[in-house]
Amino acid sequence: MKKTVFIFILLFISIAQAQKTAIIPAKGPEKGTLFLIGGGISETQARLFEKFAGGKDAPIVIIPTAMSDNEIAKNPDFSRIKKRFQKLGITNISILHTRNTKEANSDAFVAPLKTCQGVFILGGKTQRITDAYHTTKVHKELKALLNRDGIIAGVSAGSGVQASYFYEHHLQTGFDFLEGVIIMNHFLARNKQFNHIQEIKENTQRIAIGIDNGTGILVQKNVFEVVGNSYVAMFDGSYYDSMNDTITRLPANSERFYLLKNGDRYNLEKRSIETNSGITPIELSDEELQKYTGIFKATNKDFSIKFLIENNTLKVKNSWGWNVYPIYPLKKDTFFATNRTMWFQFVREKGKIVAVKKIKSILQDNVIVTLERQK
Repeated sequence: MKKTVFIFILLFISIAQAQKTAIIPAKGPEKGTLFLIGGGISETQARLFEKFAGGKDAPIVIIPTAMSDNEIAKNPDFSRIKKRFQKLGITNISILHTRNTKEANSDAFVAPLKTCQGVFILGGKTQRITDAYHTTKVHKELKALLNRDGIIAGVSAGSGVQASYFYEHHLQTGFDFLEGVIIMNHFLARNKQFNHIQEIKENTQRIAIGIDNGTGILVQKNVFEVVGNSYVAMFDGSYYDSMNDTITRLPANSERFYLLKNGDRYNLEKRSIETNSGITPIELSDEELQKYTGIFKATNKDFSIKFLIENNTLKVKNSWGWNVYPIYPLKKDTFFATNRTMWFQFVREKGKIVAVKKIKSILQDNVIVTLERQK
């Protein structure tokens, strides 16, 4: 009898340990876009939000509920908040705020969410957002917004609430739009890389993401891209060496993390950084590729690129003497390199190629240099 009980206890312990260490899948929304910003809103980030929300005149909803009552009392009509967004070129603004869950469940209150394509959730205390809206009609309409390909953006508290979990004194439950993920904001600016190590070690089955000020992650389906001038820290059970482009699995309960920078992409489902090498190119004939060959020169820099064909592949040779490397067509006039995160967008006038833009990120459309075709 004692032996049977002992075996049962061992079995129970082993099952509990397996459950604690089993990987919990992480994934983004099936439709729509999430934009999680660690702190502060840059003009570039505002422009991206505006783009995915339908343009500067499209109706957007701002949710300031994370702010304290004292802050709101100083500006009860939220005119200062509206002015901040208007300075960024966003003009058609509705404010949605309550502390009352009954009001949050009313059709009249959620009406603005039914007609907009973009919602921006401001910072403060994250729990104020979940206390007011979690499982209410507001929560439901935010999901509906994503399902019609809208965007939910948030800064600080408005960022963390979008994930399954966020840290605010302890691990708490968010809206679960970014599933299986723990979000930590103001990560480097407030030295949070040291604050939550114990909790992270106890939750290694989930991906933990630390987003610094001035930086965000733009999430579509299971892939996000870093947008901003600082870093995003990844706790995913691995270590990525960007210098050697290698990934090493870490031992259980490791405290190590790695950093992603602007333009880097990460696959939540694969729990791995994503490079252009995973993209499948389309096929173009030599005749079609020939249209892209020639010398292109920057107008304000002593720099040029020669595009040539070798072994049925378009290749890049630049005037700075770097090695010749291949690029591949994603679609007509858009090519990508696999040995680096680099894109080339050819520009046409009256059907003829007249220039090329060297781009770090297609999603952000951040052009490094534009080069004109030489005759």
